[in-house]
Amino acid sequence: MTRRLLATLIAALLLNAATAMPADDGHQDAVDVIIVGAGIAGLSAAVDLAAQGAQVAVFDMNSQGSGHAILASGIAMVNTEKQRAAGIQDSTEQALKDWLAYSEDGNPEWLRFYADHSSAMVYDWLIELGVVFDNLVADDTNRSLPRFHYPDGEARDIVLPIYRKALSFPNLHFYFNTQVTDILSDGGRAIGVKTRNLRSGAAGDYHAAHIVLATGGMAGSLARIREHWPAHFPDDAALLAGGSHFAQGLGHDMAASLGAAQQHLNRHWFYPVGIPDPAAPDSGHGITLSGPRGLWLNDEGQRFINPLSSNKAILDVMTTLPEASFWLVFDDRVRSTLKPRTIKYRYDRSRYERELINNPKLVAKAASLSELADKTGMPATTLSASIARFNTLLAEGNDRDFGRFPASFSGNVTMPAVPLKPITEPPFYAIRIRPSNAESMGGVVIDKGARVLSTQGQRIPGLYAAGELTGSMGMNGSKYRINGLYLGPSVMTGRLAAASILKALGDTRTGAIPPQITVQRPANSPYDAATMKARLKSPQNGYWHFESVHDVVLSRELSCDSCHSDAFPKRAALTHRERLAQTQVCTVCH
Repeated sequence: MTRRLLATLIAALLLNAATAMPADDGHQDAVDVIIVGAGIAGLSAAVDLAAQGAQVAVFDMNSQGSGHAILASGIAMVNTEKQRAAGIQDSTEQALKDWLAYSEDGNPEWLRFYADHSSAMVYDWLIELGVVFDNLVADDTNRSLPRFHYPDGEARDIVLPIYRKALSFPNLHFYFNTQVTDILSDGGRAIGVKTRNLRSGAAGDYHAAHIVLATGGMAGSLARIREHWPAHFPDDAALLAGGSHFAQGLGHDMAASLGAAQQHLNRHWFYPVGIPDPAAPDSGHGITLSGPRGLWLNDEGQRFINPLSSNKAILDVMTTLPEASFWLVFDDRVRSTLKPRTIKYRYDRSRYERELINNPKLVAKAASLSELADKTGMPATTLSASIARFNTLLAEGNDRDFGRFPASFSGNVTMPAVPLKPITEPPFYAIRIRPSNAESMGGVVIDKGARVLSTQGQRIPGLYAAGELTGSMGMNGSKYRINGLYLGPSVMTGRLAAASILKALGDTRTGAIPPQITVQRPANSPYDAATMKARLKSPQNGYWHFESVHDVVLSRELSCDSCHSDAFPKRAALTHRERLAQTQVCTVCH
């Protein structure tokens, strides 16, 4: 049997094996590349590397690939085939003009680089993977012409095709529920990683000549946001951490341990319309609302801005308000139009009513406007006058005060220009709105090959960074994120890292396969609705995704067959084939 045939047979066995899973027993076998993070940046790097035959090990703290990007929307790209087919003549110079005007101090070098290469490196590559960009729109950050591309299913239909492609490679190995705790080094060169399985606690060392950090930012940690406080917010700002559960700044710490340069760590992107997570209102974690049709009032009960303004304009005003917060006031007719951007409430309005609308910690509810004033502290006279004035202008069809209506264009994609109703039907409601951090706009410094640079400006051998960990290389500036310059740069930097590594590898491949152990395949889950409900009352480390999705399933009273099948049985997915089947049911929640 030839060596090539033997390698092919081994790879096929790994892809379809019914009893193989990654080891957690401290093996030190080497692979070509280790990628830390299976979000959109890590997956993009993994696909390009595996396609060229490299042995790749991907570690992620979650239970499956996709990362927080699955909750995003779309990508800004320049001079794409879709634009040209629509008769839109875009260019790098036009994109730079728009982006620098909006960001004010975005990195012009990286903005130009991205504009030059986004069509070929991002758009064309994603189209080849089967992504369909159904929509092409303009917004306040790309207002001169339509440049923001997104599928009908938003970023879900961008990330999942990349993950599915990754699952087609037998030389690409996923180690889920596993935290990389440190980078191994020798003489200043990255040579491997230390790991800890979040479920079993087992530790291990894994070696590779090239390490890609794609761990995301720090937007999930209020402590890290406070440590790197955004300069443009007042000291009393009631900020929320709305990022990924796993975005704790761990990649920043690991890179710093090898002397990596970091920049602009106090640059964070905040969605203006955030509220505390109803499941843990005192935790500091936030969720965001889209499309609220009520009135935005300051603490004096006065309107202060058009909600259809750009996020940039809204945040500029919010930073002048006490605690950078305001009140969203609405009546019973508007109640059902609020759209929390979280899987818990997306398809579950009864839960939305129970946990959000009827939650006195978050929502003031009153039978009259005077009672609402008492509960919120807004002056009753001013509150009533503001609502009466709004209703009068709405009846006339012309918002002479703030220009909210009539309107056909909205400054941001989360706040559509929709028909409004007068605020007249009790009960009346008020929610305290706070800025919710969504993304990090500063991070680890890299060069155009996604190679990590030291504090002295030198490349750290063997170390690369991609995605949000890099803060999109400063493209978004100090305060304002450009719509679509999160996912796009994540794909690009992942692919840049892969290109640099492939060039360094040349024709050399280890041929090694990450350590595998034979285990008894676990039995199908013994849970029914009652036992699962009891299980979820005691969260366990390493089961965040499992607990989150089953919480949604129980709340919506879905059956196990809504997700599970012969292809994806009621147990942990172990093989690429089972994980591929798992991706087919992501739409149940997303």
